[in-house]
Parts: sequence; C-alpha cells; structure tokens
Amino acid sequence: MTGIGTIWHRRGGRPATGDGARMARALNAYGAGGHHLTRANALEFVLAGGNHTSPGSTDPQLITAGGGRWTVLLDGRLDHREELAAALGLPLPGDDETADAMLAGAAWAKWGEASVGRLYGEFAGIVWDREDQALFLFRDPFGRRPLHYFSDHDRVVAASMPRGIHAVQGIDRVLDYEKLVDVACGLYLHSTQSCFANVRSVGPGEIVSFTPERQRSQRYYNLEERVQPVRYRSDDDYVEEMRGLLDRAIDTTIRGGGQLAVAMSGGLDSTSVAVLAAGRLGGRQDTLPVFTSIPDPDWDGREEKHVYSDERHYAAAVANHCPTLDLQLIDAAGHGIFDVLDRVNAAMEMPQRNIMNAIWVDQLLARARSGGAQTVLDGGMGNAAFSYSGIDAPSQLLRAFRLPTLLNQLWEQAEHKPISALRSAAALSRREMQAMVPRRLREFIVQRGGMMRLPAEARAIRSDRIAEYRVIERATARIRDDIHLLSGRERDRWMMMLKNHAFAAEGGRLGWKALHGLEMRDPLADRKLVEWCLGVPDWIFCKGRERRWLAKRAMTDLLPNEVLYKQRDIGRQSADWHLRLTRDFDRIVAEIDRFERDPALAELFDYKRLRGQLKDWPSSTPTENSDPGMSIRRELPMVLSIGRFALREIEDSPGGTDSRIGTMPIDPQKSSRRLSCDPSID
Repeated sequence: MTGIGTIWHRRGGRPATGDGARMARALNAYGAGGHHLTRANALEFVLAGGNHTSPGSTDPQLITAGGGRWTVLLDGRLDHREELAAALGLPLPGDDETADAMLAGAAWAKWGEASVGRLYGEFAGIVWDREDQALFLFRDPFGRRPLHYFSDHDRVVAASMPRGIHAVQGIDRVLDYEKLVDVACGLYLHSTQSCFANVRSVGPGEIVSFTPERQRSQRYYNLEERVQPVRYRSDDDYVEEMRGLLDRAIDTTIRGGGQLAVAMSGGLDSTSVAVLAAGRLGGRQDTLPVFTSIPDPDWDGREEKHVYSDERHYAAAVANHCPTLDLQLIDAAGHGIFDVLDRVNAAMEMPQRNIMNAIWVDQLLARARSGGAQTVLDGGMGNAAFSYSGIDAPSQLLRAFRLPTLLNQLWEQAEHKPISALRSAAALSRREMQAMVPRRLREFIVQRGGMMRLPAEARAIRSDRIAEYRVIERATARIRDDIHLLSGRERDRWMMMLKNHAFAAEGGRLGWKALHGLEMRDPLADRKLVEWCLGVPDWIFCKGRERRWLAKRAMTDLLPNEVLYKQRDIGRQSADWHLRLTRDFDRIVAEIDRFERDPALAELFDYKRLRGQLKDWPSSTPTENSDPGMSIRRELPMVLSIGRFALREIEDSPGGTDSRIGTMPIDPQKSSRRLSCDPSID
C-alpha cells in the first residue's frame, strides 16, 4: 500500500518549488521506502513508498503506456490478473514480476476509461493523457483505497489522503461542518465530501476527469446492473461453485502479501478466511497467526441475551480443528478510549464512529506487527454476500410464484406451529406491500422519516442542527436512484449499503497502515465472489430455519460444528465498553465540559442529554435495550470522537482558532472563526 498524488497546473504554470516534496513527506507515513517524484512541465507525480504487490520488481507503480501518451500511477492490488493479461494478449509470469500498474496502463491504452471496469481488486489510480492534456482519477468499485482531490480554476491537486493536498501551498485546512454533522448522525451513505472544505473524495466506482476547461465525473460501476441471476440444477452445484470462488478469492488476495496473519472473531466470515488461508501458505510460513479480541479481564461478564461477547471458545475450537493456526488472544487490558482517540482519528483524517473497536484493533495490529506479519486478513464484507442469512427467502419465493416451496419454508421456520406460521405469513404480506409503494410516494415517506431513520447515536446531536442541515433530505437526494431498495427486505438493505459504499475505506485501512505498517485485506470483498453471491436466490442461503445454509455447507469439515451451528449468531465486539468508559469517567466529564465551552461544538451536541447520561451512569454493563444506560454505548464514544477530532484540528492548525472551521452555524458574536459558506442547500 502506497500514498500517491499529483499536482497539475491547468493553465500551464509549473508547480511551486517544493510542493511535490512537501506532499511526498506528508504521504510518507502511508508507504515504506521513501518517495518518488516525477515532474513534467505543469505536472508533478508523487509516490510515497515502494511497490508492495510486486516484491520482485523495482518498478514504483508509475509507468507510461501507449507510446508515452499515458502516464499511470497506481496504489493498490489487482486481482484475477490472469484474465486481464489474457484479454490484453500479454504474458503473466508466475513470480509477479509484472507490476500491476503495467497491466492497468496497458488496459487504459487499449480501452481508455472503459478499462477501469475491467479491473478487479483494491486500487486507486491517476492517469495523465499527454496528448489531450487531461487528468483522470479513479477508485475501485467498493472504495477500498482512498483518493482525494482539490480543484479550482488554475490547478488540480490529488492525493491518497487530505494531508497530502494540504501540504501544497495555498490550500487551507478548514473543517467542513456539514460533513461532521453527517458523520455524527451515523450516515452510512457515501458522500464525496471529505471532512475538509474544498477537498473531495473520488467516489467508489467513479472516474473524475479534468481538462484545462472542465471537470467531469461518472460512475463506471453499478453493482445492481452487474449482478446476474445464478441458477444451478442442484444445491451441490451451488456449494461447489461457492468453494471454488472462495479458493480463488483467497489466492488472489494473498498474492504478494508477504507474512500473513488474520484478525479472527468467532463468526463464520473471518474463521472461514483463516482456515482457507491456512491451507495456502505454501512455503511462506509454517503457521498462520490468528488474533482474537476478548474482553478485558476485569469485565463484569454481563451481556445481552441474543449475543455472545467472549469469542475465545469459538476461536479455540477453530484453532484445534486447524492445527496450522496459531491462536493469540487480545484483551487490551487496561487500555481505554483516550489511548487511541487522537492517534487513530489523525491517521484516518476523520472521526471514527466505532472508536471503541479501535482499542482492540490497535493492540491486535501491534501484536501482529511485532510477530513479523506484513498483511492482516479479515472478513469484514462477508455478511453482505458470502454469509448472507437468506432471511428474505419467503419474499423471493412469493415473487417467483414457487408457492409449495414458500409454504414449506414458512412451515419450517415456524417449527410446525400453525399460529407462528400465520404470523410469519402476515409479516411477509406487510413487507411485500411496503415494497410495492410507488416511487414518488416512497420518496415522500422517506423525507419525512418514515423509511429512513437515523441511527441511535444521532440522538446526541441537537435536533435543530439536524433539521438546519437537512440531513434526511440530503441523504434522500443521494439515494434517489436507489429509493426502490428501501423495501424492508434484507437483501435490498445489503444492496443499498453496498451500492452506497458502507464498506468504503475512507482512509481507514491506509490509516492503520500509517500507524502499524501493515497491509489489511479482505478476501470476502472479492468482486467476483460478491457479484455471484448476490445473484444466488435467497432460498439457497436459507433452508427452513437454517440461515446461512450455503456458507455453512461450503465450510463443512473445514470449520468445527461449534462455529457452524452456534446458538447465538451475533457477536458483540467491545462488550467491555462500560468498564473502559467508567475508568475514564472523570476525563470524559472534563471533555464534555470542554466541548460545551467551545463556540462551535456548543451548537452541535445535545448537552442536556449527555449530562443526563453522565449523572445516571450505570453501575454495571447494561444488557437491555430498554435500559437508559444502553444509549451510552453508541452515543458517548461518537461524541468524544467528533469533538476531539474537531478541536485537535483547530488547535493544531497554524492559524489556531482562526479560519479553521467552515460552514459553522454559529453567532458571529460568539466566535472569531470564519464561515466558509452558508449551510443551506442549493
């Protein structure tokens, strides 16, 4: 993984002396091995770090193609390269001597912008067209690698992370208040606005192009259009194909990854990744370290009835079943939110909503790095595709008019209880009626909060700020083309999240690379695997009462029954949140006081609600959703994350509190901060 960037003066001027070097130094944390600069008149390319995916090559992933017309700079990893090489008529040596950028460059020279849709993997890229004087920026369809840009009349500045852009002279680092409100409201929908005014993110599956006179953006990838129905003769055929896709996903993901480790929970996804990767170590290592987070030893052991919170039993069962795995438990004993808050937010350049998880992730990656790992695998996208529950099987059966199978499915799910079966049928009818709501009426209902509700943590935000910034209205506008997916069906919910990039890594994976020097990869994010799974009918994923049937059958004999058929399917990460926050209680109170004194943050959070939570602090871990203390788990860490991020950006900036926050809806008599623009929507 590397940091990439470019500076282009659209009117022909040369980049200011030292701008490229300053950008490179700012991006050096994201790549080992120094930096590489290439200048050509009005253009400067920056690459921080060497070529991680082709360890046998000295090529820094910056190449020319098409007889010198195209210059291609790539950060990332191309998967399924054999297919691309075959389509290009190029040889592909088995020892990875061909750099991914060379394949991407050859593809661009042959197919132009259409080539990006042919690429598989995790990547972000920059292409310069010398002949037409045009610059292109692009990202992979799931947004696993970040790429940001600034543009005005005179220049375009692009970099993996905003700090690379802000290293260039004349670009102020000003927080964007509207984006902070969106993050605070827990919106999973992707927005191309970064946390900084005038710095945007290239969207997942998007190409942004520039000429001296214009700027254009287009989506080159639409997941819903790419998914095709998958129908086989027998269940065994589905299982066989799933196993084949998993094997290929693992093989292509670990290519060039060096020493491997796995972040493994007790769930189906990461355990599957671990045992499959263990069978493909070859000669690279004798054992595969797997790291499992467990609660702090002082945790009171209280958990919600429907979840499991200590995953060591399942992890141990997997390690016993697969002796190649070297299980190591991470309890992050004694560590708390303030140990990671500033470091992690600064590395990601945005406040992290799930900051409690960062406590154990930080310890896990540190342990992996100290043990010699270079790449850590996980299974973060598994629930959306590989291990999809199939809960919508009755809906699909009804729409396919497979009535005998539908009746049998309802009967099995109800455990042969007539009343339960009737209730399931009634619930199915309600969902299908909701799905039939006309588009215009659906949009009307959504805008009034009838179908799109903000997550629980948004309750810590002042309601007048949510209204003033038209959070629901803007979110609805973003998903207008996908409004049909708000149907109440689980499959549509996952499609909505995938299309709107809930899994996009806006600096997350690159941020962890900066902190620990490790590459993070998810084989279950393989696009071939995801597209295939989304085309498989729900009734293959769910058989009677057995959800995730397909994934379980694919992993039969590879995983122990304790993991495949556990009674509780939901694991609770950071179950010891109450203990860790309680240890920092006095400091948390001081931080809330500091936020309320700040002119900007005083207008953002609902301090009456927050102080009520602090006053009625629970004596033990809440376990019921009806318990008022349960709201602390999601709201307070988010408030601390956003508040600390904003204040640190203000205080660490060269101008201090002057001119560092944009679009703040505050009384100018209360603050000297400049407002960059009005918060209203055009």
